[in-house]
Amino acid sequence: TKKFLTYDKKTITIIYSNFFPLFSPPQDEEIDVLEPNDMAKRERSGFKTFKQTKRDKEILPEIRCGLYPKIVPVQNGDGNVRNDPQFVMVNRCQGACDHGLAWQNCTATKWRSIDVFVINPHSRNPTRPVIEHEACECQCHVRCNDQIHERDVNNCRCNCKTRCNVDENQIPDTCKCVPRAGKRNVLY
Repeated sequence: TKKFLTYDKKTITIIYSNFFPLFSPPQDEEIDVLEPNDMAKRERSGFKTFKQTKRDKEILPEIRCGLYPKIVPVQNGDGNVRNDPQFVMVNRCQGACDHGLAWQNCTATKWRSIDVFVINPHSRNPTRPVIEHEACECQCHVRCNDQIHERDVNNCRCNCKTRCNVDENQIPDTCKCVPRAGKRNVLY
């Protein structure tokens, strides 16, 4: 009697993809996602992540301002000699702010410099500094013209120092008063 080997679907997929790499069946791509609060708790030795499957035309949630991993280059200190590592992953402030105004940015409020040990036989300094963010918040980044504006920090905007008449509109950038549309400037 002949015995037939039986394989489960996962084993067949692995064998199939090893022998026929161009004809591998399409699979969902897994990506790592970290929540801001989880980032602070992670260990330096590696990232603790949960898996999320990425699919076409998926509605993804808005990412709020917080600490998220980002790949950054390690500065090359000595000419054209390559460092090892060339890139590292550190926390950086990224994401959207709740305020609807476009000039609020997710900004680092606390950071530290990490010395990354590099392998470079031609270097006198075996470490390179890399900045890692430790705390973030949404900060107002609007620039006001101090001659004509007052800065309104609570609402993250510039208010004109001068006021217009009731029948005029004010142009916020220049603080000039212009007649309201539909009104005629007629001398009687």
